Amino acid sequence: MKRVLAGMIMLALAGCAGYPHQDLDASDSPVARYDWNPRDGGMAALLEGELRLEDGCLYVDDAVAAFPRSQTGWDARSSYLTYGGATYAIGDTVSAGGGFVDATTATGVTIPDGCVLNEWDEVFLVQDEDLEPYAG
Repeated sequence: MKRVLAGMIMLALAGCAGYPHQDLDASDSPVARYDWNPRDGGMAALLEGELRLEDGCLYVDDAVAAFPRSQTGWDARSSYLTYGGATYAIGDTVSAGGGFVDATTATGVTIPDGCVLNEWDEVFLVQDEDLEPYAG
């Protein structure tokens, strides 16, 4: 029984090793990120759209979305975003609560060099537990 359990654990660990997640704070990460604590509350805007990867930046439609560092992972090899325990591919439709802030004055927000902000220099701070589209 112990050998079977040990073998199952080894297989599970080996499976995880095949999908390395890039450190979000790596200089070549396409994911804008910031620190957010869900207990601090959030803003009331809604951002919905398709995940796009362009010129080293991850967008939701045309918006630069900054994701909480503690809840987000990026698989550079397959271009998968993990968030809230789910995996999202480029082209997937996502939905998230949060709000836009001025990227030039926001503290603690890291935006990749390849990102092009909107005309007001804003970034959308994702403040939601998941990215599942609203089904209502």
